[in-house]
Amino acid sequence: MDRRDFMRMASWAGLTCVLPAAMDPLRASAQPISGSAYTGTYWIFMHAGGGWDPTHLCDPKGRATENENNPMGRFLKSDIRTAGNIEYAPLGDDGTALDAFFQTHYERLLVINGMDTTTNGHDQGTRGTWSGRTAEGHPPIGALIAATHGPNLPMPLIGYGGYLDTQGVTNAVPLGDGGLLHNLAHPSRPDPTGSEENYFGHPDVPGIVQREQQLRLLRMQGKQRLPRIWDGQNELMLARLGQDDLKRVSESLPDDFSDNQLERQIQVALAAYQAGLSVSVSVSRGGFDTHGNHDGNHLPRLIDFVNGANFAMQEAERMGIADKVAVVMGSDFGRTPGYNNGNGKDHWPISSMMMMGPGIPGNRVIGGTDDRHGLQLIDPVTLLPTGSPDTAEGTRLSIAHVHRALRNLSGVPNDFKAAFPLAGEDLPIFS
Repeated sequence: MDRRDFMRMASWAGLTCVLPAAMDPLRASAQPISGSAYTGTYWIFMHAGGGWDPTHLCDPKGRATENENNPMGRFLKSDIRTAGNIEYAPLGDDGTALDAFFQTHYERLLVINGMDTTTNGHDQGTRGTWSGRTAEGHPPIGALIAATHGPNLPMPLIGYGGYLDTQGVTNAVPLGDGGLLHNLAHPSRPDPTGSEENYFGHPDVPGIVQREQQLRLLRMQGKQRLPRIWDGQNELMLARLGQDDLKRVSESLPDDFSDNQLERQIQVALAAYQAGLSVSVSVSRGGFDTHGNHDGNHLPRLIDFVNGANFAMQEAERMGIADKVAVVMGSDFGRTPGYNNGNGKDHWPISSMMMMGPGIPGNRVIGGTDDRHGLQLIDPVTLLPTGSPDTAEGTRLSIAHVHRALRNLSGVPNDFKAAFPLAGEDLPIFS
């Protein structure tokens, strides 16, 4: 029994089921999608937990000579690679480890460099990068988008990591990996991904049991007059209906599930989107807080993380939905210029973001930093760097600027913007 069949049954019984969005006036102010499935842009937010190093990624800063003192990185400036207008670091043994991502996607990729996070703190940086404000009290952009476009969906925001304090505008649903999801979707099957054989011995029994459970709950709710108990029974009915939603996700999962945790999370999220049940997902890869042995520990994780973004687009291509998928990558903050005594790098407030998807102009770099990854102001019209704050005029590119643009691009309504205001002015980031 799916949700529409259940609602029809409830109407026959003279009952009304209250969906969660109706209990929250702010959430109810968002515009629901038409129909029973979401088909708009799917947003994948990828968090590099711990503070990544843009100077070894999309804002490369190599050394001029082999013997340079206090270098920004071990590679030479002359080895920095390019894809269209975008420069990137030559990682890997042969310097080509990031080629698969940048060479494939540069035409759709927007790089934002020299973004001032205003913090060296992990919690504040994570909140700022994903909500636009380092202080508490703002939901992540993924939650605002989910509440805007899928307030009545069962899993509008899937949350695997990153910043997930939604402030009540929606729920962050952790789906687990594919194996767990199959088991939850088909609890009566010995082998959830195999035949339809079940523990009852007859294929019709699970459906009969589920239908009788729902009818019993409807009868009990029809006799109930205490609002708190009535609401509890209503929540139980909606939770049981979620098993049908999980079945739709389970059926959309690929047969060959990845061994990589980040890639598995992306596969589940894309399956939920293909089933029409989800609007956004937040995934995370940790281990970037490398105060020691930076090159040995940090750079392999950067490669894996960027490969995860490449995998997301490959999966979307395979599923025929690549033109509807947006990928946004960011981290707590950046890493310090040069290396410390342990060959590590410490916290640095200047960072970068990378993104691509519908409405995001590609083959473009906004902002920039100096040779030591120092802050540079930008022209508010061209968004090109104008120089150091000590000597130049311009705008300090902030996380709030980026999020104002993301909110406008994704259609977040004015009610949410007013409830969770951001500093600064609108910049033509996606123009």
